[in-house]
Amino acid sequence: MLSECKFYKGEEDCPKGVFFFGWECEYMYVKHMAAGDNGFFKSALDLFCKLGLDKVHELQDGTPIEIQALLFERYCHNCDTDPKTLACSFPNYYVRKWHGNKK
Repeated sequence: MLSECKFYKGEEDCPKGVFFFGWECEYMYVKHMAAGDNGFFKSALDLFCKLGLDKVHELQDGTPIEIQALLFERYCHNCDTDPKTLACSFPNYYVRKWHGNKK
């Protein structure tokens, strides 16, 4: 699973200069997948797919959908805007943050 991660490399804490939300989502992905806890991702995946983000071209980069769904959940967290509206701006955020940071 670590081979699928761009930011998380098994550390206990996010290294300085690393995109924290990316690292955090990958950390949760590895932790819950390793434990066989696929249910952890259900609500995030359901919303991600319901909003059609699973079909957006910019997000088709080989990153596990669970990580992308968790990142979208973090993107929406504590925001006064509804997720449907945020889904329109998420692909640009994803490309900028996910691909703008080096492995």
